[in-house]
Amino acid sequence: MSVDTSKMSEGKRATMELAEGARDLLRDDPSFAAGLFMGRALWPLVWPFPEQSADDHLAGMPFLADLERVLREHVDPDEVGRSGEISDDAVRELAKIGAFGIKIPLRYSGLGLSQTNYCRAIMLLGSYCGSTMARIVTHQSMGMSQSLLVSGTEEQKKKYLPRVAKGEMSVFDLTKTGVGSDPARMDTLADPDGQHFVIKDDCLALSASCVGLTRRCLTLARKWASEREHRGASNGHHAMIADKIARMASDLFAMEAMTLLASAHVDDGKADIRMEVAMCKMWCTEAAWRVANDTVQIHGGRGYETASPLQAHGEDRVAIERIMRDARVNLLFREPSDLMRLYIAREALDPHSRRAQPVMNGGLVSRIKAAGAAALFYGRWYPRQWIPRRGALPDVSDPVLRAHVLYIARTSRRLARALFHSMARHGPKLEREQLTLARYVEIGTELFAMAAACSRAQWMLLHDAHGRQALTLADQFCRGSCARIAEGFRAQRGNCDRAGYRLAQSVLKGEYNWLTTDIVT
Repeated sequence: MSVDTSKMSEGKRATMELAEGARDLLRDDPSFAAGLFMGRALWPLVWPFPEQSADDHLAGMPFLADLERVLREHVDPDEVGRSGEISDDAVRELAKIGAFGIKIPLRYSGLGLSQTNYCRAIMLLGSYCGSTMARIVTHQSMGMSQSLLVSGTEEQKKKYLPRVAKGEMSVFDLTKTGVGSDPARMDTLADPDGQHFVIKDDCLALSASCVGLTRRCLTLARKWASEREHRGASNGHHAMIADKIARMASDLFAMEAMTLLASAHVDDGKADIRMEVAMCKMWCTEAAWRVANDTVQIHGGRGYETASPLQAHGEDRVAIERIMRDARVNLLFREPSDLMRLYIAREALDPHSRRAQPVMNGGLVSRIKAAGAAALFYGRWYPRQWIPRRGALPDVSDPVLRAHVLYIARTSRRLARALFHSMARHGPKLEREQLTLARYVEIGTELFAMAAACSRAQWMLLHDAHGRQALTLADQFCRGSCARIAEGFRAQRGNCDRAGYRLAQSVLKGEYNWLTTDIVT
């Protein structure tokens, strides 16, 4: 364990020990995202892009066709939004085609499809009805099936998996009072049998849902911006609208690349992708919310109307306000984005904390040995963060992509240096500097997204008729990422974090209550 829990509260200690126990089992597996924070871009983990095989792609097509048919014939997303209920008829039809057992193996009455095909299905659901998507995802990712697949006994699997595959619902009761995103605080516990259980959460489903939602938004925004006019030109010819459309398209390409890349690694099981999955969830849910918000803005007042008045106007019966609500809740599902940043930061600091912890704890002799080992490691590691290592770069055919790859490698070393400098400045108190850590996490996540987008664009250049367009999308995305990364580094040098924290504490104490007078409560 790299974290001292002796001074923590009982609840925090239980949560930390549960998380640390799970992390210890996976530490030997390589991780591209983790390497970025240590100044090492492990390119073989993302390059060449692990495109889905033709056989696996075909294996998912019959179910996807059935799913699209059931959605069109039995699910009215606007009625679901009005009533708050998914009809029994829709649930029965979804169960008939195996939608509640997509990843459950055939021998347990499931469909036995891959993670990539599962994400393709969730993309389809996310483009049509967020509520139906949530019903299927919570059942398979946060309910019994995933837990049993990872940690259940053969007897348990035979008994329960056929039932959940047929649609019998199971969920993880994180909405219980006092629990929220902290399952260690649940007061209904199973007796342990002396073994460790690691549940591999499926945040990729939310990322996939966001891809589908963004596809739908881009379709709607493009149609509206092309057909509507303002001051003698279509809306899409105005720079403010065109900028939104360009970012939607390039962000969508990056979202797909990140999600498919992580899904491929789930299927091959050869890498530790906890950080990549967390980055996908954080980045894609926030991007989808921004896209939905921009789609409403592009549509103006029409974007705020529900389906019925739109139909009365003779407009397409597509309630963008419902899509916007679907997008917003994704930032809260599983782990809220703020907590996801802290999780990624904890993983990013782990290689350093594992070396620092023995120096601070234990007997004098062991501490001296640990200090010597740490000094030897950093004496070699730190100088390397200033030296380019071109030989470690992947084979990139296009000069535009090569420039972005060089930037990723160079900026990874800069990120590693900055994180190390912050550790030297703050010491163990760095974990309290949440805004500082969040900026590092955002920089690392942008680098991962850039790497995924460039890798996929390279693959498409070689194998897909849309390769040149993919290059344009990747280039546009990477240019935007570079600007956001530059702002992240700038904000670390000059910000108002401490002043803002002091102000917030004063507000919480009631010292600024005069700001909120003359309201009706």
